[in-house]
Amino acid sequence: MNALFSVLGQRAFWLLAINALLGELGVPIPVIPMALFMGAHALRAWPDVVMIAGAMVAATLIGDLVWFAAGRRYGTDALKVLCRFWLIPDEHAARAREVFEHWGSIALVVGRFVPGMFLIASSLAGATGMSTIKFIGLTFVGAALYTVVVLGTGFVMRDQIDAVLRALQRLGWPLFVVVAAILCAWSAWRLWSRPT
Repeated sequence: MNALFSVLGQRAFWLLAINALLGELGVPIPVIPMALFMGAHALRAWPDVVMIAGAMVAATLIGDLVWFAAGRRYGTDALKVLCRFWLIPDEHAARAREVFEHWGSIALVVGRFVPGMFLIASSLAGATGMSTIKFIGLTFVGAALYTVVVLGTGFVMRDQIDAVLRALQRLGWPLFVVVAAILCAWSAWRLWSRPT
């Protein structure tokens, strides 16, 4: 699948940056599969490593700053909008808030590894009045750590990732249609079953 990475070329950098930014802004698209793919292929060349890692960290910082600013301006109302958009049940949001209040600043670093926590932590940091410089510093550390772990995992698992991509290439469009139908049905069920 090096051929795929070669075809993407410079677009790979932009694709990951846009994918990571949208994920940080709360758009429910997966970032990890693309980051693993990039780690499997970009880490073989030093300039690509710097560009890919920089793209992921920069996108994370920008997305988190948006939610931080929303939390600073709108308080917990920003968190309510985020939870409604992501279909996060109120009890999960309350639990995440308790974790943030208990762990404080460190939640911005390690919260990136907890699904959903990275979204909630940024707006909570803004709502609780954390300084912007402190927020940027902690978010940078968390984003850099997360980027190293995900890209590094992709590099370590490059043979398995290539095997999966070859299998997906053989299955083609029918698999894509089935997966898309399952995701649409799941999203519709979540929207329908969510209490108002």
